[in-house]
Amino acid sequence: MKKALKIILVVFLLGFAVLALPWILLAFLIMTSPNPPIPEQKYGEFEFRLVYIHDDEQIAIEDTLICEYDGIGMNEGRGKYIKWKQWYKSGNDAIVLLDLGIGSGIGRFGDVIKSHRIIYPLAPAEHFMGFRADYVELFPDAAHFYIYDHGWGSDRIAAEKLLEEYGISLISWEVAPPISNIAR
Repeated sequence: MKKALKIILVVFLLGFAVLALPWILLAFLIMTSPNPPIPEQKYGEFEFRLVYIHDDEQIAIEDTLICEYDGIGMNEGRGKYIKWKQWYKSGNDAIVLLDLGIGSGIGRFGDVIKSHRIIYPLAPAEHFMGFRADYVELFPDAAHFYIYDHGWGSDRIAAEKLLEEYGISLISWEVAPPISNIAR
């Protein structure tokens, strides 16, 4: 009995070492790495205007994206990074072109679709605050945004498909430029 218990303990410890130790080491290395520089400008407001046509009606959405520094974050994919909060001055949670209502069917990964809508995805706060220069706007395309039981997902919708399937055509997109931010 004692021998069997020892074998089980050794197998458990070996399994732990093989599976958990690399993650523990990675977390330790990330935590001990230097913090990214703190941005000089920690707050910004960026006005935008999107004009589109839906079923022969021209609609304009005007709002302001607000971005604010939210400290330092870390994960195994990015290491330590600057976190940003972003929200719309209007209180909306997205630039919604068409709310398709309660979902129907099953999503790509087998989750039930609870709701879905067509949105125009705005660049992330890190782009507007001067920390991501590689962002490319989607205009004149849009995105199909799904809410599932266990999360969310989105797919890009090409302008042609947007017009053909949903009767939406994006006409113009104006947005305040990103700031030049210096980190200390």
